[in-house]
Amino acid sequence: QGDECAFLGEAGGTSRDEHRYPLQWERCDAAMVAHYAALARLKAQAPALASPVWRAHAAEGSVLAFLRGEPGNGEVLAAFNAGTAAAVVALPAGSWRDVASGEALTGSAPLGARGWRYLQRQ
Repeated sequence: QGDECAFLGEAGGTSRDEHRYPLQWERCDAAMVAHYAALARLKAQAPALASPVWRAHAAEGSVLAFLRGEPGNGEVLAAFNAGTAAAVVALPAGSWRDVASGEALTGSAPLGARGWRYLQRQ
């Protein structure tokens, strides 16, 4: 599909199968490739992201949040803000660390507009 390259596909009502061809890596959006590589590194840093275990987490407004992994140290809270304004997600009790930045958090975590965070329980 070319998602990792930011290819948008073909228009015109034709079948997707009619547009199959080898991925043209030289035409990829470099920022999108870097984004997917960063996500792969985060998955390696937080094994809970590969876990089939998940639980819903209460969130409000434009925020969607859920927990991945077995409850306890190492589980990950995945939080996403679909809104165009910054938002906040309440954190479960305990200490949390942003997997990408290393920032330590308790109580709540800010989310930028259209932003996301993976927070790992410490």
